[in-house]
Amino acid sequence: MLLNSAFGRRAVVALGALLTVAAAVQGLRAEGMNEKAIFTFSGPVQIPGRVLPAGTYVFRPLALYSHTVVILNANESKAIATEFTVPVTASHASAKGQVQIEERAGSKIEAIRSIFVPNSLTGYEFVYSGEAAQHNAGAGAGF
Repeated sequence: MLLNSAFGRRAVVALGALLTVAAAVQGLRAEGMNEKAIFTFSGPVQIPGRVLPAGTYVFRPLALYSHTVVILNANESKAIATEFTVPVTASHASAKGQVQIEERAGSKIEAIRSIFVPNSLTGYEFVYSGEAAQHNAGAGAGF
């Protein structure tokens, strides 16, 4: 009897829309969970705000927060850092992923500039102190 009323039909339509959105969000989350890059460093490397000792790390972009990368230990049991990034494009994709390292003024430890997950041309560029203002100024230049 409830389905015969206008309220009942609207409730069923609203419930169907809600389930469709929930399924789409879950699909995005599952897709992003498979995206990761694993890199092993023979010496310490810098990320914004800290230095990672030599070792193997998993870099996992968060699906719902497209410019955020979580850095995990090798077995993915502990999050080491969460970094906000800006998108960057590579000239070619790599089946194993890519990491770009750079020397930083005043530091003997090389810094991770950007990472690319396997088979992707779009990567994640880390933003270091002093660079955030430059990135923000560039983002607003067209407005």
